[in-house]
Parts: sequence; C-alpha cells; structure tokens
Amino acid sequence: MSVKVDPQLLELSKSGRDTEEAKHVHDFFLALAACNTIVPLIVDDKSDPTAKLMDYQGESPDEQALAYAAAAYGFMLIERTSGHIIIDIHGERQRYIFHCFPPPPVSLPFLYYDCPSLYSHFIDENCC
Repeated sequence: MSVKVDPQLLELSKSGRDTEEAKHVHDFFLALAACNTIVPLIVDDKSDPTAKLMDYQGESPDEQALAYAAAAYGFMLIERTSGHIIIDIHGERQRYIFHCFPPPPVSLPFLYYDCPSLYSHFIDENCC
C-alpha cells in the first residue's frame, strides 16, 4: 500500500522526542502502530525476490490504513504475539510487553516498553 506522507510531519517523527511537539508526534504514531488488532505478515516482493514486504491483516480496512500510515512515518509493527509486540521505530526495534491486571474495580490492559528505565503506558481493550 502506498501512503503519501507530509514531509514536515515525517521530519518531526524522525526527530525523536526532542521537543514537546515531536514528543506528541512520536506518541501518536506509536499508539497507531501499537493499539490495534493488526497481524503483520512478511511476504515476498514479486518484483524483487531479495526484498520482503510487510502486509497487515486486520479486522477492518480502516484499522489496516492506520497501521500502514504509522509504518509510512517510520513506526512499523513487525511482530504481534499474545504477550508482546515489536515495533520498528526508524530502524530501531522496540519490544512492548502486554500486562493485564485483574479486578477490582476494572481490568484494564497496559502495554509496557520492555526497558527497565522507560515505561510507555497504553491502555487498550485489544491488548489482551
């Protein structure tokens, strides 16, 4: 799928979390890549046998489009299992672990970045 990107937004997404605006852009695209039910599949590129492509299978075309948009801006969902996801963020793979907490009062799943010094909190009903 081809996605037309905004060059200025793409540059902001590459700048990391240096400014408040860049932090919001980073968190937005990370949420798009992480909080969904997409199953990433690696497929062969028919035009180039040495290349691999990522195909996203999802519950709806809208969900797939959002995952492809995140990937176009450098936040590519690489792997999903029942316990974790891996997202390639501008060439750096990061692993996120799902944690579900039992009641009371409400069981909400949390997604933590697999790094002792940094925890990203995403609450999403699709996490568990």
